[in-house]
Amino acid sequence: MQFKPTETSELTADALYARNKLPERRSDQSNRFNRPFDVVTFDSGHSVATTTYLHEAITGETKDAGFEQQYRAQKSELYDFGLNAKWDVTATISHE
Repeated sequence: MQFKPTETSELTADALYARNKLPERRSDQSNRFNRPFDVVTFDSGHSVATTTYLHEAITGETKDAGFEQQYRAQKSELYDFGLNAKWDVTATISHE
């Protein structure tokens, strides 16, 4: 809102409200091998090589596997208010 009661003064008021809601649902799975491999084959022709074949040198050893699921959300709100006043004390008002 803006209000100008005289030629040399002005009042301004403003307000802002914003709300942000972010839900997230994630699933992760990982494997950690604890023994070396005697044969590892990668694909070719890509910018990031991907393993296509793994052969473990020692059989029967345990491996670590991890599974994780996450459900989380964030909610934020913003309130902002402003009030401004402007007064030109040096202005001359012509009276014609």
